[in-house]
Amino acid sequence: MQHAVLLHGTQGSDVDYFWFGHLRDHLAGHGFDVMWPLLPHTEHPVVEETVDFLHGTLPSLDSSSVVVAHSSGCPLLLSFLERHPTAVGLVVLVAGFYIPVRDREVSRTVIQPTYDWERIRAGLGKVLLINADNDPWGCDDVQARPVAAALGGLLLTVPGYGHMGSSKYGQPMREFPLLEGIIDALLAVSGSSLQAAVQAPASSVG
Repeated sequence: MQHAVLLHGTQGSDVDYFWFGHLRDHLAGHGFDVMWPLLPHTEHPVVEETVDFLHGTLPSLDSSSVVVAHSSGCPLLLSFLERHPTAVGLVVLVAGFYIPVRDREVSRTVIQPTYDWERIRAGLGKVLLINADNDPWGCDDVQARPVAAALGGLLLTVPGYGHMGSSKYGQPMREFPLLEGIIDALLAVSGSSLQAAVQAPASSVG
């Protein structure tokens, strides 16, 4: 069984969280067993507690697995992968932040001063970061660029997409066809490059 995992951001939910429900159903349609857990203390998550929770909760992942994280779920996933190096076929980090941002100090409890990038990327296959150029929290493409380089991943900048899901800033975003299109392209052709998979869906953005 192929596994997929969805990791929500701060004040997230395991039943209603922006485009997660639509993506869950989309992945299930491809035959994935999808896990969408409620992360601990979602209103103010902390690295160690979340890492321990994920270690005891996530299924056994491998090169066929997909993990998608949004917002604070992105740095928390990096912390988990640093402490528990894991094989994952595709990691997608959406609107992630890796430096403190404008969120009432919450970001300072979910990011680390430094990361062991070599250890994190050891078991990873394809890594895609998707960030906008106008994220209202400051989780933009500029601060994501060095992380993409450190992970050997690809950064996709989507103009005008904001935080890609935000209640505070009135961005309900119930579907994410761009991301679903990229996943479809990767699954359609075995061994397809991430760059090639991104090109067609991204050409419709803007």
